[in-house]
Amino acid sequence: MKIACLCPTYFRANCLFDAIFCFLKQNHTDKHLLILDDTGSYANFLYKGVQIVSIPSTFRTLPEKFNAMVGMTPSDAQICAVWEDDDLYLPWHLKSIEATLEPFRGPVAYHHEQVLSDDGEKMRIEGVGGRFHASLAFNRECFQKTGGWPVTGEASFDQQFISRLTPFVQRSYQEPSYYFRWGQSDGYHGQSAMAGFHDVEWTEKARANLRQVH
Repeated sequence: MKIACLCPTYFRANCLFDAIFCFLKQNHTDKHLLILDDTGSYANFLYKGVQIVSIPSTFRTLPEKFNAMVGMTPSDAQICAVWEDDDLYLPWHLKSIEATLEPFRGPVAYHHEQVLSDDGEKMRIEGVGGRFHASLAFNRECFQKTGGWPVTGEASFDQQFISRLTPFVQRSYQEPSYYFRWGQSDGYHGQSAMAGFHDVEWTEKARANLRQVH
């Protein structure tokens, strides 16, 4: 089962190295990492399953960027997995996705029952509870059935997408494999720019901060 990992990035080279390292350390062998950079900062290349697509025109919203990435994945990839550049994925993450989804036919999605989370003070195990969008995976049938990410500028785009997938979700009860590292990554987090669920200005605020850091 080929799994394509979707990694959008925007002026976060330090975090991107970690994302690539986590991908290369996965013990699932049939995999592809698609990195989409819409700042034109990198050379386009493909090596050992890691592909960078770098374009100079910026997407209006992050959901539109994610939707475009699904169309860029290899045609033989049966599953797409979110792969955020500022979080960590332990070596069995893709294996967990495969083991959970392989028995099913038709539209199906993946969400781990528990994740590792770090708020900057300590690491803990948390239930997903409709959160942790970056631990999601889904097959192409599910993407088509749900219409993909909602095209919205609202900060709640991730929870809206989780809601769309919920009827098709199969839970993984294996050891947590996704690490949300709010306080430990070397980079600016988009969540810092969010003033609430309906905030439509967070994207540009986050981009402005990332440009400044860059």
